[in-house]
Amino acid sequence: MRASRSAWPPRAAIVAALALLATGPRALAGPALTYTDILRQLTDLDRLTRLHEGFRGGIYSSWDRGMQTVWGANGDAAHYLRVEDNGEAVMMDADGPGCIYRIWSANPKGKIRVYLDGARTPTYEWDFDNLFSGDVPPFVKPLVYRRDDRNSAHDCYLPIPYAKHVKVTADQRHGQYYQINYVRYPEGWSVPSFRLPLSADEDAALKSAVEAWRSPGRDPKPRLPDQKSLTQAFTIGPGHTTVLADLKGPGVIRAIRARVSSEQRYAWRKLVLKAVWDGAGWPQVLTPLGPLFGFDWDTAEYGSLIAGCQKGQCYFYYPMPFRHAARLELTSFLEQPAEVSLEIEWAPVAALPGDSLYFYARWRHEPDSTTFDYPFVETAGRGHFVGVTMPIDHPLPGWWGEGDEKVWVDDDAFPPFVGTGSEDYFGDAWGIRYLSEPSFGCSEQTAHRTCNYRWHFTDLIPFDRRLRMTIENYGPNGQGPRGQYDYSSTAFWYQAELTPRFTDLIGKTYIGAPDPGDKPGTLAYNPSVFADVDQNAVRTYGLALTFAQQAEDLFAEAVAAKRARIVTDALRPYELDRERAMEWPAVKAGETLGACLLRASEATVYFPRIVCAPEAGLAEVALEIGGERLRVTGHPEPNVAALAGVSLPKGSRLARLVAVTDGRAVVDCIQLEPATRAANAIEAESLEVPATTGGAPRPEPSAPWQGVSGGRFLEWRASGAGQGFTVRVEPRPDRAYVVGALPVRGPTAGVIQAFVDGQPIGPRYDLHAPERSTVGEVLALGPMPPAGKDLEIRVVDRNAASTGYVVGLDYFRFLPRILGPESAPDVGARVLTVHGGDFSIQDLGAAWSDGHQLWILPSSLGTYVDIVLDIPRDGDYMLDTRLTASWDYAIVQAFLDGTPVGPRVDAYAPEVRLLDPTPLGTVRLTAGRHILRFQAVAKNPASASYLMGIDHVTVREPR
Repeated sequence: MRASRSAWPPRAAIVAALALLATGPRALAGPALTYTDILRQLTDLDRLTRLHEGFRGGIYSSWDRGMQTVWGANGDAAHYLRVEDNGEAVMMDADGPGCIYRIWSANPKGKIRVYLDGARTPTYEWDFDNLFSGDVPPFVKPLVYRRDDRNSAHDCYLPIPYAKHVKVTADQRHGQYYQINYVRYPEGWSVPSFRLPLSADEDAALKSAVEAWRSPGRDPKPRLPDQKSLTQAFTIGPGHTTVLADLKGPGVIRAIRARVSSEQRYAWRKLVLKAVWDGAGWPQVLTPLGPLFGFDWDTAEYGSLIAGCQKGQCYFYYPMPFRHAARLELTSFLEQPAEVSLEIEWAPVAALPGDSLYFYARWRHEPDSTTFDYPFVETAGRGHFVGVTMPIDHPLPGWWGEGDEKVWVDDDAFPPFVGTGSEDYFGDAWGIRYLSEPSFGCSEQTAHRTCNYRWHFTDLIPFDRRLRMTIENYGPNGQGPRGQYDYSSTAFWYQAELTPRFTDLIGKTYIGAPDPGDKPGTLAYNPSVFADVDQNAVRTYGLALTFAQQAEDLFAEAVAAKRARIVTDALRPYELDRERAMEWPAVKAGETLGACLLRASEATVYFPRIVCAPEAGLAEVALEIGGERLRVTGHPEPNVAALAGVSLPKGSRLARLVAVTDGRAVVDCIQLEPATRAANAIEAESLEVPATTGGAPRPEPSAPWQGVSGGRFLEWRASGAGQGFTVRVEPRPDRAYVVGALPVRGPTAGVIQAFVDGQPIGPRYDLHAPERSTVGEVLALGPMPPAGKDLEIRVVDRNAASTGYVVGLDYFRFLPRILGPESAPDVGARVLTVHGGDFSIQDLGAAWSDGHQLWILPSSLGTYVDIVLDIPRDGDYMLDTRLTASWDYAIVQAFLDGTPVGPRVDAYAPEVRLLDPTPLGTVRLTAGRHILRFQAVAKNPASASYLMGIDHVTVREPR
């Protein structure tokens, strides 16, 4: 790195007051910083307007190193740089000069140790959790934050500088999630290493910063000579643009404040701010007002140092320099007027320094985002990234925030800046909740809407050539993006170039000459990183209905033919999905309103719904697919018609919307909801059936039914006992598992048993029930057949109350072999149910029985798994179990038929390992079924969660 004499001054004078810009920066004695200077950076926003040439931002975190070979690997805990001979786990090891600006953890445990400048013993050591409590000066609130207990959000923003070197360790491997953000200063700069106690000057600077951080809404920047306010109160009409300011430079915009009122929903997104510095042909600021102020949709009450909204008054404090001119405009994409009260504070100056930067704020929007690495910003040139706001509408149930942030700088081929999760980046942990902190937080959190923010005014990210920053979009529960999340963001950065040196993504033309030294292909630039802002771009999800295909898109031809028109909810007392609907003013029963192509994302069963406007007296409509009208099965809401299931291939399918009664029709959307699928299920109706036995008819997929996984089941109408069919259960695992199946029970069902080569491999199961349902347990049919062998399902009898030999199988599922190898003959064991979570088979290696364990997750206090023990005969039996221990496992208690057996087992360990066998005692058991329960009853304070892992259960007869 090279030193820069033109970078921001090391002592506070220019940094603290831009009034000195009138005469230019004072002469520098040398690039030297005191700790007082660094503490002043906690409120010094003006330094961000200067080029930080030769600086380098970075992060050390517990990100999953497997991402180097498997992109998106997500096991982001317990990864360290190395483990020392004394057992210390190294989290950071970096040369100076530099400064740690942020420390975050979701589960700080044990001791954190800081070694400065090559020290062989810790320069400082703190209890890691207590460091965030506010009780360890100078780590005081609000520079430190802890949400509640050890397994929650922990953030520290007290700077820790280091002159030559820093090493940060945990006293041992604790399985932590952690992030340490730092900035490396240029070579030749000097900084004193962190030392306690603070001097009087340092203590005063700290108190000043703390006071500013505790005062949301107060501008932390000094007021400049000749600073003035432009205030306006005006009504902006639909589609109108109002000039907010047309300033002559040089000058600096110091603050923007606003209030907005409108009868229409989502005015904060539909009023768009545009700012152009020095006559550029590309707006440096282009963003809806809400995301500029750190929220979206509706007015949010919160306060950070940079932006916020206090009692309806919004503020924004990043400074915005310009050399010649600054033009700010507000455009309304509303359909109703809005009342706007706006203030722009600015100051003229004699001149700007040569290394002064332009401020950028650019909005992106991806409705139905399926981009895995969703980009915040991509640009080329010189500058630094200083923050982002990220509103997300996520109507699909499940956790959306598994994604890691990633940053590529200059010529990075692999992102050296990798985080550990979306909520972690925004300062929370284990999910995200409303959080109003000075430099990070969540300004809005409702059922399906979340708006996050993170400011990098201390831990900025400089770039000398390029910058690309993304965050992963995993979709619900980490299953991959499914196009049901509305991702948007406004990125904030400072840059030397008037217009970025990359493709202009509004005009689709190249702006500026490319740098001859640019390496093509170094960063995979997205050709739609920044979308233009128009009426469609600012639309919201509105009702946020899942799997909805909008009527205004499906039936556009009816609009072109002037048989229908698009209407909005702007003037209506109710809300529409995506804010729009289709209206047919007058229809006749039997009339085809329009043909459309419904899009099926996969070949499966779908359960359509027709959603109309919630008005009384509208005409009824129906949907026809393949020439057949889909039957209405119910009305979950008065304006919604639920239709019978239909099996569709992947792709587009012709459908027709038909009027059932006369009148006026207003159709909002058609929901094409795919049938839900059970976790780890192998759909029975999708498997190959090689043969039937005993003269049995061939089984067939059932008609669509909403009560089963995948919307269909394998239906077999046997005519008598002794008949069967074979099935090839694939994909086949390479471990010795048990084959399980979920049956469809009913009044005509028979008794089944599994066979291989004509020999039974498991117990009989009576599938009779008074009504058809899949309520019940996944049946353990028997051990997985050897390679090349098929599984036979045979009807062996029927219940006296049954009227037939019908068999329905919803899905197959491989189950762990939970029974230990030394168990008594004829004893059976299978998983019955999990309360408060689910189970998975986790392969852990040769130390575990059959190489795997029964893994219970997610899990919380009280979660339990019930295991059925099938005992062949009355007698005394010795029971024991082997559990797995890990850094996020619970204290587990076993119960047999409701009675505690054996001791409580603390299954916490810093690393995954197999515990010794735990005796559960010798018990008297009758022949038949017994329930062995394992329950999470507590946890070790060091444990991050309540997960459980069971290797096996052994049931022996006493010798």
